[in-house]
Amino acid sequence: HPRYADVTLSALLVGHQFDDDLNVKAKTGEEPGLPKYGVVDLSVLRAIGRNLDAFFTVQNMFDQEYWVQLQPTTLAGPRLVNVGVRVRWSGR
Repeated sequence: HPRYADVTLSALLVGHQFDDDLNVKAKTGEEPGLPKYGVVDLSVLRAIGRNLDAFFTVQNMFDQEYWVQLQPTTLAGPRLVNVGVRVRWSGR
C-alpha cells in the first residue's frame, strides 16, 4: 500500500551470450561466450512528508558474481546497498 511504502522487486535473467564477433572467446576451459546469470534488485521508498522521502535499495541482492566481458576480463559489481533521503523542492 503506497501509504506505507512503495516496494519494487525486480529480476534480470540473461542467457548465454557471446563477447566477440567470431563467437570464439571463452573463459578458460569452458565453451565460448559468457555464462548465463540472474540478479535480483530490491527498492523500498517511504514518504515521510509532503516533500521528503526515505529510500533503501539493494542491487544484486544475492551478491551474484557474473562476467561482463572477457577481453579484458571484467566481472560485474558486487552487492550495492544505498540508503538515503530525497527532498523535493516545491515549484520544480
